[in-house]
Amino acid sequence: MPDTTTSNLKDQEIERLAKLAEEASEIVQAAMKIIRFGYESTYTDGIENRTHLEIEIGNLLCIVDYMVSVNDLNSVAIDEARLAHNEKMINNFRKQSC
Repeated sequence: MPDTTTSNLKDQEIERLAKLAEEASEIVQAAMKIIRFGYESTYTDGIENRTHLEIEIGNLLCIVDYMVSVNDLNSVAIDEARLAHNEKMINNFRKQSC
């Protein structure tokens, strides 16, 4: 009987999705530290919060690129979604600044 708890995903696919989720959660953590303490505040390692956020975003982009390279994700669909969201975001920020 097939294992339905993983939607028939291969172990490698599960591992990549887990890494994607992990990196996304680390971005959330870094952003929350900035909200609480500011961009220039530092971690215990002496690195500024802004730098940590940039590192975590880079790590997320790395796993996204890898997932595209192994055909888990489609780069065209990602770019289309980014452009569509960009329009919404710009419009929302324009409304907020009025």
